[in-house]
Amino acid sequence: MDDFLFVYGSLKSGFRHNDLIRENGFFVCKAKTHPFYRMYGCGNFPALVKEGNGIAIEGELWNVKKKTFRELDDFEGVGIALYRREIILLSEPCVLAHTYLFCRAVNNLPDCGPVWTKGVCNDPIQTTE
Repeated sequence: MDDFLFVYGSLKSGFRHNDLIRENGFFVCKAKTHPFYRMYGCGNFPALVKEGNGIAIEGELWNVKKKTFRELDDFEGVGIALYRREIILLSEPCVLAHTYLFCRAVNNLPDCGPVWTKGVCNDPIQTTE
């Protein structure tokens, strides 16, 4: 049985960890969340979190074999509370998909805006303090 996975960082097509899903899945389409999230830069990877003052995050929708989630959970640090896997409702396309949400503080991390590309925050959201 297969399931949908929304990816927004290094698991996307052409990125360094895409082989983790490409071997046991296939690209479906570009995708976007509802505006309930923020994405922060952690250097070589982004951190997606739910936020009340969120925006829509752009990424990709993949169809992957359920057995792949065990490997991805280990890669994403689910066991050490770095990320947690959660099912979310995407806006484009309108489907339920697994994704990985960051579990740690993002206070001092740069806001990436809607897109993360190769370790760079694109169109970062400017915040006032």
